[in-house]
Amino acid sequence: MSDLGGYLTYIGKSLYAADVTWNGAIDDLEIYKGAQALTLASAVTISGASTVIVGDSTQLSASVTPADALDSSLTWTSPTRRQYRLIMEHLTSWRQQLFM
Repeated sequence: MSDLGGYLTYIGKSLYAADVTWNGAIDDLEIYKGAQALTLASAVTISGASTVIVGDSTQLSASVTPADALDSSLTWTSPTRRQYRLIMEHLTSWRQQLFM
């Protein structure tokens, strides 16, 4: 809605005359004089055990920098046994090629 020129506009009402009346609610409305700068995450720090025995579990903690980043949600899953085996096979092959 930043390029409306001299048009008279209303919050919650369409600019198209044939649109039906909007029947909704607006909560926590804020209006700014220009676009707000986005703060993107620049780093993720993970703390906890660096190794875990197969079958055991451990708690990891993560923090996003800066603290006011736009999205600080993190999702992590450990590889399945098959994925782990494929990763190890790839690393072993790569190591053999590197040191030959």
